Amino acid sequence: MFWLRVGFIGLFLSLFPVSSFLSFFFSFFFADWNRYLRHPSYFGFFWWGLGTQIMLGNPVCFVGYSLVLWKFFNNRIRGEEELLVEFFEDEYQEYRARTPAFIPFIQ
Repeated sequence: MFWLRVGFIGLFLSLFPVSSFLSFFFSFFFADWNRYLRHPSYFGFFWWGLGTQIMLGNPVCFVGYSLVLWKFFNNRIRGEEELLVEFFEDEYQEYRARTPAFIPFIQ
């Protein structure tokens, strides 16, 4: 249940990265989460997906979800970050070095 909640909260918070379209209240509470977490929507979906299998008590699907989700997000993040490094160069590399993704084995 814990990882299901962590994932859901991560997904919810990732919906509010652009505070210019939100009221002051929302922009105060839902600050730019990208400062603290790389790829917040990927983080949320990864942990939500695993949390569903833990909650259902399904160890076979938990292992399957773990492998499939990790492979998908690893490939997707790697491709996106290559483009971001090309575009932003050193600025993105510094951001990547100081901001964790909180998805296992994804640097």
